[in-house]
Amino acid sequence: MMVFDSSALLAWFFGEPGADLVQEFLDDADTPKYLHAINEAEVIAKIGQRVDVARGRRLVAEVQMLGVEVRRDIDAAFVADAAALKADHVVALGDCFGVALARRLGADFITSDRGEMGKIKVAGVCAVTFIR
Repeated sequence: MMVFDSSALLAWFFGEPGADLVQEFLDDADTPKYLHAINEAEVIAKIGQRVDVARGRRLVAEVQMLGVEVRRDIDAAFVADAAALKADHVVALGDCFGVALARRLGADFITSDRGEMGKIKVAGVCAVTFIR
């Protein structure tokens, strides 16, 4: 099971280093794949800044067709977990929602962000897979 960070999907979309590994993950029909809605918003916004928002929405629709389910977990326990991650590890708030989802599901968090997510991996917060 895997949860995608926006950075991994953006690398795939823009053909950056690590895109080939993301493609392998997307092609794996046997592994459940997820994206938190906060990370979905990051994908749409970042593509909107470089291309346009409509293209960002189409990318999300593409990955959904490839089996990525967008999760909208936002109950009190989930928010408390994301907030504790932010307070304890000082990482980006969007990443905290993705990591909280990975923790909830017992999934790997797929990212390109070695800086902030390196701290999460070393602390043993959840399994983290770097695409580059």
